[in-house]
Amino acid sequence: MDLKFNHVDVLVENLDEACAYCVQILSAWISKTLLWERDGLHVRYAMALVGQERFMLVQPLAGNLKQLLDTSGEGMIYRHCYPTPDIGKPMTN
Repeated sequence: MDLKFNHVDVLVENLDEACAYCVQILSAWISKTLLWERDGLHVRYAMALVGQERFMLVQPLAGNLKQLLDTSGEGMIYRHCYPTPDIGKPMTN
């Protein structure tokens, strides 16, 4: 399977400040801010685009990502994302 990198998810304390920092320091384009809540997980997030690279800036409000942020600190990369043609299809060599 030929996987291509899509983006990383980065935990931040304050999404608005992290977005402003990325714009100022990296000249990033920032998507609109979205909210997501399911099964006890509640986050605010936005995509930062720097050239062809993408970073999902995630501010946890509740749930296990909030606990991870509290213990590991801001800037923690907690997920690398790769698109797949069919996630349910068995891998073959």
